[in-house]
Amino acid sequence: MKRFWSAAIIVAVFAVLFTATACNSRESGKIQIGYILMSRTTEFLVGEEYGALDEAKKYPDIELIMIDGESSNEKQVAATEDLITRGAKAIVLNPYNSDGISAAVIKANAQGIPLVDVDSFANGGTIDVHVGFDNAEAGRLAAAYLGELLGGRGKILEIRGPLGLIHADRRYQGFHEIMDARYPNIQIITMEAQEWASDRGREITMDALTANPDLAAIYSHSDNMMIGAVPALEQSGRLFPIGDPRHIPVASIDAAPFGVSAVANGYIDVTFSQDPIWMGREAVKAAVALAKGEKPAAVAESDPIRVTRENANDPGLWAIQFAQK
Repeated sequence: MKRFWSAAIIVAVFAVLFTATACNSRESGKIQIGYILMSRTTEFLVGEEYGALDEAKKYPDIELIMIDGESSNEKQVAATEDLITRGAKAIVLNPYNSDGISAAVIKANAQGIPLVDVDSFANGGTIDVHVGFDNAEAGRLAAAYLGELLGGRGKILEIRGPLGLIHADRRYQGFHEIMDARYPNIQIITMEAQEWASDRGREITMDALTANPDLAAIYSHSDNMMIGAVPALEQSGRLFPIGDPRHIPVASIDAAPFGVSAVANGYIDVTFSQDPIWMGREAVKAAVALAKGEKPAAVAESDPIRVTRENANDPGLWAIQFAQK
């Protein structure tokens, strides 16, 4: 299992590298664009930051200011106020909470600063461009996959993302939409992991396995929480590869490096890819256009890609690209 943990270490290394890159690139006379991340706590978010910074290199007249929102509504709002004071010509927001970010949006709207939101939505004010992913469809695909695999019967642990976050809510809604309609004999045990935390994913899985020794499958809203679920399965003596009759099927979302590695090694059945590198690039493209007075398309959204052992080494996957940087 040690090889599964190597990908997670990349997060800390890349966070330091990207912060230094952003600071060193600040030069006077350039058009300033702010980019406020939700946080730097997952491979997914660091991948998004990489895509944004790499795209910004294409524009010599642009200074991209990256800010870590640290999973805090207050810090994201304060960062927006600071960017307004600094004279930013456009701001990209990756909201921690759709309601909480509204104050930041309204403040930027009042100053006529165009906005892009990424992955999540702002529930108040006006956003010029949304860059995202069909989270509900990813949930539907996960439900269809596990429902068919289980033959419509059994217990599934759903490790849910934080309540009130639109991407977690939609992954929940899409999953239950299919389960309710097609697989009424499958029992769903839903437990929340605050902050998308891997340690919470481990605790939830341990608790579920203890209370439900007949647990048939696991659905995780993100690979980051699944990072905790896999060691829990191992510790409980329930981790077996695909093909072993004792294997517990696992479906996840994100196709982060850890998730893809686990799929390639046969311990995770499927993860559905949303590409944060693409999101970061598209968000910067849109922000640059807005800062220069142009009007890009109002929505740029990607569809989930199913990743199994058959395509886990596809160089087009963001996890593979991320690991090579």
